[in-house]
Amino acid sequence: MRWALATIKTNLLLKNITYLIPILFLIYFGDNSELKQSNIWKNSIVKSQAKKNLTIDTERNIDTLTNWQFYLDDKLIYKSHKGNLDDQIVEIDTTKQYKFFKLQIFYDSHNGVDDRKIEMLANDELFKVYTQTNDTFLPFEIPKYDFELMERKYLEQVITLKFYDPVNPNGLEVGRIKFIAE
Repeated sequence: MRWALATIKTNLLLKNITYLIPILFLIYFGDNSELKQSNIWKNSIVKSQAKKNLTIDTERNIDTLTNWQFYLDDKLIYKSHKGNLDDQIVEIDTTKQYKFFKLQIFYDSHNGVDDRKIEMLANDELFKVYTQTNDTFLPFEIPKYDFELMERKYLEQVITLKFYDPVNPNGLEVGRIKFIAE
């Protein structure tokens, strides 16, 4: 009797598996056109969004790999990058103790010894140019006494700084400063 019960259970299990195998086959190899269409749709949306983002970035000419900082000696007073479009004016108090104003430019993909230049403009008119040949990783230093001389004429005026080097041959506006005397 036990043997007969075991045989009946085995036959039922095999019969159910026999029906189950074709169903599993259809699920695995069957027509998944709805699922495939859904994936194609998702991929086209992702590609379209990526293309849109690329277009926006190239139109705005953003380069997050180029950034710069202003220092008074070793004290950071301003930092920015090409994608930053703020109108911040950095106030420099010429009565404070410091030896150098420093402009530090960082490139992710450029290094070496370059001819560099900083132009200072007030009311869109060029009034001072600094040039130097140095390693790109070293800061461009302007002595405080130069700022003290300029302060007499340009106190409380907004001065635009433009930086030139082989990477930026047309000049890169790196910020605006204003001399103050507190």
